[in-house]
Order: sequence, then structure tokens, then C-alpha cells
Amino acid sequence: MGINSNNRARTVGRWVISGPLALIAALLAMAASPLFLPKGNAGVDNIVMPIVLFPLYWAATFFYSVLDERVWRAGLVLVGLTGTCGFVVFRAVTGA
Repeated sequence: MGINSNNRARTVGRWVISGPLALIAALLAMAASPLFLPKGNAGVDNIVMPIVLFPLYWAATFFYSVLDERVWRAGLVLVGLTGTCGFVVFRAVTGA
């Protein structure tokens, strides 16, 4: 009894979405967070909080991608999150 090609493609897709794509989405969400978090009294809260919250960002993206019943929907959500956060970081870095 082997795994048919549909289940294999689904497993590989879920692995790619919940592994590298979830990590990249969490990293870009962490990089974009200082742009919308308020500065604290010392002026460093918007820099420290994303680092502290990174495990939460990663856990949210990972568990969403694993627990969603439709692999393609989880992929689209994570690609959208990655694209949005990447665009925000790009605009902040280039000053455009």
C-alpha cells in the first residue's frame, strides 16, 4: 500500500507551507512590527517587543498552516501575509 500521488502532493505542500513559508512570514511580520508598535517611554519598546513576540508570530503561522483543512487556502493566507509585510518593510527601508 503506497501513498497515492494526491496525498503525496498534499503532504509536500503542507510541509513547504508550514515549514519555510511560515518561518519567512513570521520573520517578515517581526521585521514589520516596529513600524506599527508605539514607542515606549525609553523609545525601545517598538524594537524589543517584536523580538519577544517572534515565537508567537511563528507559532500562529505554523499552527494555522498545519490545522487548516485546505492546504491551498493556508498557502494563500501566508503568501498574502508575507507579501504585505515584505512590502511594508521594503517601503520603510527604501523610504519610498
